[in-house]
Amino acid sequence: MIRSKLPPSRFLGSVATTVSCPAFACFVSTSRCAFLTSYWETAIFELSPSNDLKMKLRIRFGYPCKLRREGSELLHDMICTDLDRDGEISSEPLSTCLGRLTTHLRQEGTISWVTIY
Repeated sequence: MIRSKLPPSRFLGSVATTVSCPAFACFVSTSRCAFLTSYWETAIFELSPSNDLKMKLRIRFGYPCKLRREGSELLHDMICTDLDRDGEISSEPLSTCLGRLTTHLRQEGTISWVTIY
């Protein structure tokens, strides 16, 4: 279930969403790679079951081309929806769902780089 979605930042355009599934909860953030660039990245943090403020960075990935703000929001929403759907249906841990998500995104050419933590 998508528990919360913050409105896009007016100045930077970054977006953030909390996804909560039976097996995991995570925080997804999409923002510019550097101040005032057109390159974007998404970071996914695993949330502690006992404390939403305790987060651990699990993965970061970037997109191969420059994006407008609307494009980054669309990709962010797509990633959150896919992660939510996979987590709800499979009830598998976040690491397994992230593996499937990044494999799919790579095959489609949606992302250009991945860093796993």
